[in-house]
Amino acid sequence: MTLDLKIMAGDDDAEEHLNAGMDLTSSDLEIVHEDAGTPATDEQLIGMRWVVPIAKGTAVTKAYVEFVLKEIKGSGTNTEPVNVVIEGQLDPNPAAFASTAKNITDRARTKAQVKWTLPPGLAVGDTFQTPDISSIISELTGQDGWADGNAVVIILRDDKENPSTGLRCVQSYNGSATAAPLLHLEVLIP
Repeated sequence: MTLDLKIMAGDDDAEEHLNAGMDLTSSDLEIVHEDAGTPATDEQLIGMRWVVPIAKGTAVTKAYVEFVLKEIKGSGTNTEPVNVVIEGQLDPNPAAFASTAKNITDRARTKAQVKWTLPPGLAVGDTFQTPDISSIISELTGQDGWADGNAVVIILRDDKENPSTGLRCVQSYNGSATAAPLLHLEVLIP
């Protein structure tokens, strides 16, 4: 079975500026710097939340997040490298994001992680996907307390072993509900 799940509310995707605060109403998500420049500045975390209608322990054979490029911010930022670590929030039913300081930073993380180098040279409107994150989704949906219809949170952060110098600006729910980040799952139903 295949599930394509969209962000469903403005507080289900968020940016946490590491030098400032939370942004729940942005019309875009900049991965992983807010400001253009070479190198880009104002590092931030990206958090995304979806309600997932699968039972505990369901075999997840493939999973990825799909984004739509919203705009190109500044000369070089779309071609400079963006390297992230993808993690999940280790909670069987995490809350939506809030304006509380460090609302993404303070969330517990999965052991499962996936490193991702975002593609360079994308055009506005292009769609692109993360690598397979089924290991993260499986860890989340296998937790004690998981139930069909609970939520998962996926977090993107800069890869400190291979720091980003560019940024990719993608659609958020507040910018375009129809082009908001999509969680694609392929699962085996017994």
